[in-house]
Amino acid sequence: MMFSYKITKALCVLSACFVATTVFGQRIINVGLHVAPCFSEIHTEFPGSLKDVSSEGNYNFNIKISGKYYLNKQFGVASGFEFLGFKQSSSAAQSYESFKSYDSENKIYERRVWGSGIEEKTDLKMLQIPLQIFYQHAFNNAVAVYGSLGPGISIPVVKNNNGSGNFNYKGYYAEEKALLSDIPIYGFNSDVSVAVNNKIKTNPIVISIGASLGVELSLNRYYRFSAALGYYRTVTNVAKTGSPIHVSDEIGSYNSLINTGKNTLSNVWLSIGISKNILF
Repeated sequence: MMFSYKITKALCVLSACFVATTVFGQRIINVGLHVAPCFSEIHTEFPGSLKDVSSEGNYNFNIKISGKYYLNKQFGVASGFEFLGFKQSSSAAQSYESFKSYDSENKIYERRVWGSGIEEKTDLKMLQIPLQIFYQHAFNNAVAVYGSLGPGISIPVVKNNNGSGNFNYKGYYAEEKALLSDIPIYGFNSDVSVAVNNKIKTNPIVISIGASLGVELSLNRYYRFSAALGYYRTVTNVAKTGSPIHVSDEIGSYNSLINTGKNTLSNVWLSIGISKNILF
């Protein structure tokens, strides 16, 4: 009798949980595909070595594969895969950097690099995996509004950079108090025009936070149309920074302006999509 009572009690509890999770249209999991035009920016704290710097974001597109698990008729957790696009145009009228280096005889000296007319275009794409809590309020069986908030991890998957500028390389030897220039054999060249297509130096994983506010319309029992406004921002640096990273250290070299200081990404988007309810 006691064993039978425990089984009956367990079934009652499971039944109650089932009713609680299926009362809102019997939905437990919702999967969807969304496209989102967006405006994105890469914010960089440029150092004082760069003069007359400008940096502007641009319009792009995001693609999102979403998944929601309903804990009850109002609350749940959301995750998925988001491909976020970032385009940035940056420029600096002048730059000056000095740092320690070694010549062919392994003698230390101060390398001085002047730059002018620096311009670059950056194309960065991130794979974002969010983990968010969402709240949904249904006005009736056809219309509902929702909001979501939570952290995520982002992985740079495309990090193209097109940069150019004109550079002068000189070397100062403190012991001799000599400033060497226009000696190509020692790497001291003037008026070197540089134009390269390379990759931004990025961190492998970036921590981010995201939020959205939207509305859902039921097309039928299984399919729903949604439109939402969302915001994404990174918490940790996307591009690697530090004193070893210079705009140009060796003749013909070029590193992104984004690598010269602390940086974050932001993305504001308006999405439309369709999702399907998986019923249990």
